[in-house]
Amino acid sequence: MQLKLAEKIKNYRKEMELTQEGLAEAIGVTVGAVSKWENGNNVPDILTLMQLANFFNISMDELLGLELTSKNVDDMCAKVEELARDHEYEQAAIEVNNALTRFPNNFKVLLTCANLYYYKYMHWMEKKDSEKAISYYEMALDRIKQNTDPDISEYSIKGRIAYLYRETDPEKAIEHLKQINYGGTNNVSIAMILLDQGRVDEAFEYFSYAIIKSFTEQLNTVFYLGGAFSTVGKKAEIRKALEMLDVEIKFVEGSFIDGKVSYCHKTKALLYIVKACLYSRLGETEEMNKCVKKAYKLAREYDTACDVDDLNSSIKFLFTKSKIVTHDTTGKGAIDSIDNILQYRFRGNDGKIPRQIAAVKKAWDALKS
Repeated sequence: MQLKLAEKIKNYRKEMELTQEGLAEAIGVTVGAVSKWENGNNVPDILTLMQLANFFNISMDELLGLELTSKNVDDMCAKVEELARDHEYEQAAIEVNNALTRFPNNFKVLLTCANLYYYKYMHWMEKKDSEKAISYYEMALDRIKQNTDPDISEYSIKGRIAYLYRETDPEKAIEHLKQINYGGTNNVSIAMILLDQGRVDEAFEYFSYAIIKSFTEQLNTVFYLGGAFSTVGKKAEIRKALEMLDVEIKFVEGSFIDGKVSYCHKTKALLYIVKACLYSRLGETEEMNKCVKKAYKLAREYDTACDVDDLNSSIKFLFTKSKIVTHDTTGKGAIDSIDNILQYRFRGNDGKIPRQIAAVKKAWDALKS
C-alpha cells in the first residue's frame, strides 16, 4: 500500500501541475517530507492524508489506492439509481448520503446525488430539490476530470443545471444555455425561456437562428448523402436518393420568398447537380442533361442578380432584425460552387473523379462555353 500511496501522491501532484515545492507549500509541510512520501520512504499521518485527499478532490480510499474503491463506488451509485427508478426517493437519499460520507469528492457519487435530486424535483417539483440538484451538479463539474463515461460531459451537466434554473431563475438558465450553445444547439431552448419572460423580439431572434440551423443541416445532409450515393450507391438506393432530392427541392421552394432571385436559386442549382450525378450513375443520360440544364439556368440567374448569400431577403420564415449572410464554402457564386463540387467534392475512394461525375462535368462545361 505504501508504494501505491507514493505513486498516487506523485500522480495527483503532477495532474495539478505542481512541483514538490508547490505541494509542500499548499499542505504546509517541508519539501523533504513530500519527497519522502513520493519515494516511498515515509507516509503522511492520518490528518495529513485527509488534508491531501481534500486538496486533490478525491476520497481517502482513492488516495490510498484500495482495490475495491471503484467497485464500491459503482455498486453504491447503481443502488441509488435503482431506488430512484422505483421512486423510493427517501431510501435512495439514505444510500447516497452514505456514499457521500465515504467518497465526498468522487465525481460519480456527486453526479449520482445530483441526479437523485433532479429526479425528485421532476416528480414533486419542489424548489429545495432543484436547489440541491444544482449544488451537486456544480460540485460534480468541479471534478469533471475524474469522469470516464463518454456519455457524460460538461455540456450534458450544464444542460441539466439550465433546465433546473428555468423555473426558479430564468436569467441563470439563459446564461448557462448560452455558455454551451455550441453551433446553436440551444437556440430553441433559449427562445422558449425568453418567450416565457415576454421578451418576444429576443425570442424571435433565436427562433430565426434555429430555423436557419435546421434548414442548413437538412440541406447539407441531403446534398452530401446524395453525393455519396452518386459514387457508391446501388440502383435501389439511388432511386431513393432521387426521391429524397425531389422532396428537398420542394421544401426549398416552399421556404423561400416567391417571385425573386435569391439564395433559393443557388440551393436548387446545387441539388439539381446532385440529381444529375445520380442519373449519370444510373446511365440515364437524358435525365442527367435535363438536371444539368436546370442547374445552369438557376446558377446563372443567381450569379447575375446576387452578390452575397443574403438569407433575410430569401427565407420566408425569419423573424429577426439582424442581417444574416451565410458563408458558402463551396464557392463565391453558384457557378463557381458547382465547378468546385464537380472538380473536388465528389471523388471516388481512389481520389479520382468517377466516370459518372466526369460525364456531368463534361455536360456542365459544355453549357458554360
